[in-house]
Amino acid sequence: MLGSLTIIVAHHMYAMPPYPYLATDYGTQLSLFTHHMWIGGFLIVGAAAHATIFMVRDYDPTTRYNDLLDRVLRHRDAIISHLNWVCIFLGFHSFGLYIHNDTMSALGRPQDMFSDTAIQLQPVFAQWIQNTHALAPGTTAPGATTSTSLTWGGGDLVAVGGKVALLPIPLGTADFLQISVFGSLVMALEEGGHAKYPLGIMSS
Repeated sequence: MLGSLTIIVAHHMYAMPPYPYLATDYGTQLSLFTHHMWIGGFLIVGAAAHATIFMVRDYDPTTRYNDLLDRVLRHRDAIISHLNWVCIFLGFHSFGLYIHNDTMSALGRPQDMFSDTAIQLQPVFAQWIQNTHALAPGTTAPGATTSTSLTWGGGDLVAVGGKVALLPIPLGTADFLQISVFGSLVMALEEGGHAKYPLGIMSS
């Protein structure tokens, strides 16, 4: 959990920097991102290692009968197969959108492609979150004078020393397509990891 949160912080620190000077200091940005990604990776690997050690050394199915972990282990085949089908479904549908766009582009039919100027697939939930944060100072957070980041929207471009530091990030179809493929990739990696560790230990 902490490792995943650290990786989320790494992403948000460069995607939505809280300070204008941080956004223009590329060395600092890269260092902070790399630092948090490595820390998050070590925390996730450490958590998996400790869970595996627990399963091998301390877990006794005779004394822990019918608790949550025992029920999960008894249903591991069904859980893994369902995760597998979800992974295949997400992967084919996400990748299928790109195949569709490539096909329409090859046929010279840009009006039938998924894009902001043709068939739109807007990330409505992400846009709702952006608008909520952008409008927070006047509504849900009346004591605040500004939003947590200018990237939420509702502000103007901020330049520091002639460099663009912050500007609102409008989300569109490309963002939706990219995060769909990324989500299916994460699902595939998670499903593959659970298929091997630690649930697979009990089958030996």
